[in-house]
Amino acid sequence: MSRISFDDDPNLTLADRLDALTTIRDNVDAQITAIRQDIRDQILKLNALINPQPVKVAKVRPPKPPRYANPDDPLDTWSGYGRRPPWFQKATRDGIDPETLEIPGYS
Repeated sequence: MSRISFDDDPNLTLADRLDALTTIRDNVDAQITAIRQDIRDQILKLNALINPQPVKVAKVRPPKPPRYANPDDPLDTWSGYGRRPPWFQKATRDGIDPETLEIPGYS
């Protein structure tokens, strides 16, 4: 960085000197901001190396065996977990006992 001397040009007005100093201050502020951001980035990288975040692995659950069968289509089944299929909802609305829809041998 160069030294500033206003003694070299006695024709500079006070406003010109103030403008020059303001420009210099703005340049210095921009450099300081860039350096601060660079330091933040380096700190984040170091923290990631020092304290790595554990990777969460999704648990894969095996499918549940079917518990209920559609009386109109025995291949259309439901395990009893999750949303009730439309055929099950209709059957229970019609007054059919869910136990009668259970697949024989289900324990």
